[in-house]
Amino acid sequence: MKPGDVIAGRYELVNPLGRGGMGEVWAGRDRDLRRTVALKLLMTGEDGATDLPARFAREAVAAARINHPNVITLYERGVHEDVLHLAMEKVDGSTLTSASSSTGRPATSTRSPRSSTTSIRPSPNPSG
Repeated sequence: MKPGDVIAGRYELVNPLGRGGMGEVWAGRDRDLRRTVALKLLMTGEDGATDLPARFAREAVAAARINHPNVITLYERGVHEDVLHLAMEKVDGSTLTSASSSTGRPATSTRSPRSSTTSIRPSPNPSG
């Protein structure tokens, strides 16, 4: 995948945000609704792990059932060519990894219920 690619005829990839065990996360643009989104992409043929699509689907269903100000909103799940995708709310802020590495302690995330702003801060105690 590269910047400018379009997923499902709707989501334009802007820049990569990270890569993990299940795929890549990109900042994107929803061309239909003209909003910024985060896109989690799972390329189904990469490593032969047959349980990944099922895990990805379970993640989508679980995320869609949660309505809480500290949890991102899932907009859509779908398939484009051989890529499974989740389109979700994009929240700007520091990553948990960078917040944890600056102090050596686990990080917590707080989010104002009336704002899409997220702040990451070190956990007040070493036990999390």
